[in-house]
Amino acid sequence: MVKNGDNINLSIEDDGRGFQKDKTLDQSIKKNKLGLLFMRERALQLDGEWSIDSEEGKGTLILVQIPIRQHETSSQFSSYKGHNNNA
Repeated sequence: MVKNGDNINLSIEDDGRGFQKDKTLDQSIKKNKLGLLFMRERALQLDGEWSIDSEEGKGTLILVQIPIRQHETSSQFSSYKGHNNNA
């Protein structure tokens, strides 16, 4: 993971077995194995980009790029249960 300008870039790579991306993502939903799908959804929720490149017998590369943006923490966290704005 590295900061690159206004983004955080994350890469995850292995030289393992690899897989057929579309087939594996479809099967993940059916088998309730949602790790890759959750990764993608989190990146998109943060206005980021997510890609996966995998080939059977050649490993997998996952790339995530998330923009860094300023958040108003007081309003962001005030909706959490138990938060006290007067503290």
